[in-house]
Amino acid sequence: MIAGANYWLLTSLPTLDGPDTPPPFSPVELRARAAGSDGARLVDVILLSEDLRQRQAIQAGEPVHSEAAVLTPAQLSGNDPLPASLRPAEPIPVGALPEELVWQAYWAYAAAVARRRRSRFLGAWAHT
Repeated sequence: MIAGANYWLLTSLPTLDGPDTPPPFSPVELRARAAGSDGARLVDVILLSEDLRQRQAIQAGEPVHSEAAVLTPAQLSGNDPLPASLRPAEPIPVGALPEELVWQAYWAYAAAVARRRRSRFLGAWAHT
C-alpha cells in the first residue's frame, strides 16, 4: 500500500484525549469514515476482531453493549454463518473447539490481507 494513500483519512480523525477516555466515535462510525478509502479493508479486518469477541461473549451468555461493525446481527448471534474467510478450509480436527478454529481462520485471514495490501502494521498485528 502506498504510504500516503490514507493521509486524508488519518488527518480527519479527531485527537484522542488520553488513554482512559472513551474514543470520539464508535467502531461503526470509524468504518463509515474509512468506507471507500484505500484503507477500508484494513479497518474492516481490525474491527472484525472485536466483532468476533462480541460473538464469543454472546455465545457464552454475557451481555454485549455495543453494535457489531463488520458482522451482521445474525452472524453475531450465531444464526447465520460467518463469512467464508472465517470458516475452516480443512475438516475440523477431533477435539478442536469451534471458536479456536474461527480465531485461527481470522488470524490467517488478517495475515493474508496484510500480505496482499503490503500493510506492515496489519502484518505485525496479525503475528502478535
